[in-house]
Amino acid sequence: MKVHSVAVMKKDNPPIRHRRDTRTAIVESALRLFAASGVGDTTVPDIACAAKTAVGTLYCHFPSKEALANFLVCDCSQALCKYLWDGFPTDASFRHQFGFFWRRYISFALERRDAYTFLQHRASDLALDESSQKALATLKETENWVLDRGRATGELAHLPTAALSAIVHGTAKALIHAHFLGNLELDEILVSQTENLCWIAVGKESGG
Repeated sequence: MKVHSVAVMKKDNPPIRHRRDTRTAIVESALRLFAASGVGDTTVPDIACAAKTAVGTLYCHFPSKEALANFLVCDCSQALCKYLWDGFPTDASFRHQFGFFWRRYISFALERRDAYTFLQHRASDLALDESSQKALATLKETENWVLDRGRATGELAHLPTAALSAIVHGTAKALIHAHFLGNLELDEILVSQTENLCWIAVGKESGG
């Protein structure tokens, strides 16, 4: 009887690892579909099918598609923030720190295309909850940190942070987009060359 009882428990209560694997499949499938088609044009059955699970199982992990999308906004924002800071050269010159952020930003987009695309082009489709709003605000602060520091120390042109961001981040995003379209190859040489050009554009020597 005891053996039978244990067998029933195993059948009714899937191993924790299995539940985690299912959640991971749901999250990864949703991110891929949201990045490709947007939140609005992706259905819960679409996600469940891609994750090879049942719709009811998805709802066991997330109460709605919107809740799943908001989770991804937080998760991807935190991942990008962590990526930008990972290995940050605290004791290096500002010029080196500027280049570090430039290269890390582009590397994240190339290595985690779905996460980058979702944050840049699809998150705006969503009614953001409080957690997502905070996550995106923290991400923006992180992205602009190096620009704010450069303005404060006088090592960047005396322009508003929004203007500096438009030049630096706008250029990076345009390059990444062109790479995704297949119009150019963002190899190490090109990333370095474009970084130098951006530095010339916003550095104090630019005359700003």
